[in-house]
Amino acid sequence: MKNNIVVDLKKEYIVKCISINNYAKGVAKIDSLLVFVDNLYPDEEAIIKIKEVHKNYAFGEVIKYLTKSPYRIDDECHHSHDAGSCQFNNITLEYENKLKSLMVKSNIERAIKEEISDIEILYCEPLIGYRNKVTVFFDNDYSFGYFKEGTHEIVKISSCVQIHEEILKVINDSLLLIRDNDIKVYDYKTKSGIVKGISIRRSSYNHLMSVMFLVSKDDYRFIDVSKRLTKENKNVTGVSLSINKDDSTIVYSKNEKVLYGTPYITEKIINNLFEISNQSFLQVNTNGASLLYSEAIKMSDLKKTDTVLDLYCGAGGISLSLSSDVKEVIGLEIVEDAIKSAERNKEINKIDNVTFFAEDAKNFNQVIGSKKIDALFVDPPRSGLSNDAIINIISLLPRKITYISCDSYTLARDLKILKASGYEIKEIKCVNMFLRTKHVETVVLLVRK
Repeated sequence: MKNNIVVDLKKEYIVKCISINNYAKGVAKIDSLLVFVDNLYPDEEAIIKIKEVHKNYAFGEVIKYLTKSPYRIDDECHHSHDAGSCQFNNITLEYENKLKSLMVKSNIERAIKEEISDIEILYCEPLIGYRNKVTVFFDNDYSFGYFKEGTHEIVKISSCVQIHEEILKVINDSLLLIRDNDIKVYDYKTKSGIVKGISIRRSSYNHLMSVMFLVSKDDYRFIDVSKRLTKENKNVTGVSLSINKDDSTIVYSKNEKVLYGTPYITEKIINNLFEISNQSFLQVNTNGASLLYSEAIKMSDLKKTDTVLDLYCGAGGISLSLSSDVKEVIGLEIVEDAIKSAERNKEINKIDNVTFFAEDAKNFNQVIGSKKIDALFVDPPRSGLSNDAIINIISLLPRKITYISCDSYTLARDLKILKASGYEIKEIKCVNMFLRTKHVETVVLLVRK
């Protein structure tokens, strides 16, 4: 018995989807028990079975649809729901945008306990093949794919609507060369083997690529792989190894070995050029990043006399993009390689009013000292602002805060605290940078009362 409701895992239930949650799962009810169901959209009715029961909610799967949404279309990809990658491949783009806007609106309203206006959502071309960075993992038969959510089980793919055809060619060429060199694929069960997968960055600016193999240890045979790969793919200008000895699937590693060329790509965001290293963060949709940053800067209505603090600045995307609109920018980022990229990008674009620091965002007081901060930009990871960071932000008392978020649930949590601390929400916009997936970027402007 869970939540005073007896749920029979062998029984089938008829449910109607009432909304969609932050993870793009349909929300239904069996009596008062919330049930989250993959591939079920608002107002659809279906026969489901319960797969898993928790204290206050359960997970179900569709056995048969009784009524289907008029916004459903033929799925562009047959493995998207298994891989957990493109949850919205089987609905129209217009409906996807509407659902994402509603997801963000619902999360914020639930947190701040008041209604907000409908949120405008923006997007840009290209609609497919838009990713400037792709990471896939290898199976022991030298195929590739994505991990099934929460597992080390590979969902094999041969193509992907998010991946440019030039990246697909490099993936397939790499697998052939790895097999020719008898380099074993890493087995997560036996913890044996060498190569786990591949991470590729492709510039939408000049179409050059940097390739990074994810490995458990160094191996001399990758030298031959890199030589032959770059000979067959002239647009690959860098090859490296990211060495992680444990069985994690983490792409980034402090132990990166360059085998060939330059381990970075050059992108253009708004009017600036950026060298993005393999270890640096950049939004995976370059055109989307330009749109996102432009909207954030426009919303912020900055003054030429403003001093801006940019927390979680990465390779300097926002800091450098807004530098011409203000007096001074200070950027903080904990990843040292990203700060090295930011410094290089500052040099490339001949910008002299931005200073970068390799420092945890929560420690910004140690960096700025008594300097008055007029406007604050934050673009934190999915987990949102840490307790220490948000306490220090409140004590800083900037005139306005521009919060960019990739997770509206943690955004809503932080907005609740900032609102209670004397800030009011002036404007909210969404940018659908991750078309067909469950993810969406949100920009919120907060002004001190």
